[in-house]
Amino acid sequence: MTSLFAPPDDFFQLLGVDLNENSRSAFVENFRVTLMERVIAAVAETLSDDQLYTLGQMKGKDDGIIDWLQDNVPNLKAIVDDEIDILIGEIIESRDMSVSA
Repeated sequence: MTSLFAPPDDFFQLLGVDLNENSRSAFVENFRVTLMERVIAAVAETLSDDQLYTLGQMKGKDDGIIDWLQDNVPNLKAIVDDEIDILIGEIIESRDMSVSA
């Protein structure tokens, strides 16, 4: 998957977690999947009916979807960056709630 949907380099430092390699890989994959779902949902609100149809036809073809999004959504990077910030904030909040419980 393209680096556009990858967590930032300091991801685990931001989260304040120390995981083994297997756990890190699983965590990053879950992050990417969640991020992709959120970005597509945010982008879908701005698309025409024809664009929504085209995007729907690509379901399950992640690389094709990413290419299509990059070609058809001018502000894609800003949307991705916003969703990354929101998702990291939610993870930190969840972690803090778990620690205090």
